[in-house]
Amino acid sequence: MTSIRTKTVLLEASSVRYFREAASAGSIRRAAEALYVSPSALTRSIAQLEKLLGTKLLERRARGVSLTPSGALLLSFSQQSLFRINEMIGAVDDLNELRTGQVSIASVEGVATSLLSQCIVDFQQAHAKVSISLSVLSSRAVVDSVLSGEVEIGVAFEPQKLRELRFVQAVVQPLCAVVRTDHPLARKRSIEIAEVVKHPLVLPNASFGLRQTFDRAIAAAGINAAPAVETNSIEAVKTLVKGSSTFATILHRFVVEHEIRRDELRAVPINESLMASTREVLLVRKDKFLSQAARQFLADLTRRMSAVQGSRSAKAAR
Repeated sequence: MTSIRTKTVLLEASSVRYFREAASAGSIRRAAEALYVSPSALTRSIAQLEKLLGTKLLERRARGVSLTPSGALLLSFSQQSLFRINEMIGAVDDLNELRTGQVSIASVEGVATSLLSQCIVDFQQAHAKVSISLSVLSSRAVVDSVLSGEVEIGVAFEPQKLRELRFVQAVVQPLCAVVRTDHPLARKRSIEIAEVVKHPLVLPNASFGLRQTFDRAIAAAGINAAPAVETNSIEAVKTLVKGSSTFATILHRFVVEHEIRRDELRAVPINESLMASTREVLLVRKDKFLSQAARQFLADLTRRMSAVQGSRSAKAAR
């Protein structure tokens, strides 16, 4: 790894660095020895700097050199500049080595409260100095936020493919009927959509992509069904379903994986083509520069989503 001293040498103009060394040493010869250049080369460099600035910077004396008023001013500014250069190099190194930084994310709620939140917890434990900003939005708003540059990373439900976007990873899963473990549907391996709508439904409102998919599916099946409860919160949906043995809802399995492991809920796949392969997509803007922290988080979330997809494929194969 390139040292801070080496980076400073490369970033700072050599003539200013030579001048500062000569002024600090009070001698052309001693400065030349410290810089590993010849005294004549050092003298020429300082003379070029004096010509550029149109003023004398050093007074040559028998026992060395001394600063002119202009030279004293330049020395003060060059020392401040050196400090700022070193500070900048340190800040860039901190960002690159994830000692600081920020990651901005927008996500639909179902992913934000499940696999994304788990990813954030793990990332923060590994990189405690990196702050994360998470906005929970509709799929359309997620895409708009990524396109505008407001956020670096987005996760959306069935987003439209746009040339400005890069789809990094997707979790392709069926929408499931989610019910409590003592619900009549809980014992089934799969069900028809007509069976689901016989039960009181707790559904996200029409701003959610999964609700729009559900509405298209029942319309295609010629079914007319209105929810018993409608809300703008996935967490409220889960809480309501956990509180009643009669309620059913429509969600991806991974959204309730935690509740399934705790034997609180069941996710039963629905046999309906429109609901069989819906996607939650991880996306970024193609021309957006991502910070090192954002790139690392994107890689972590990609692996996590890939693992979820792999688990789904393995279950389907059994």
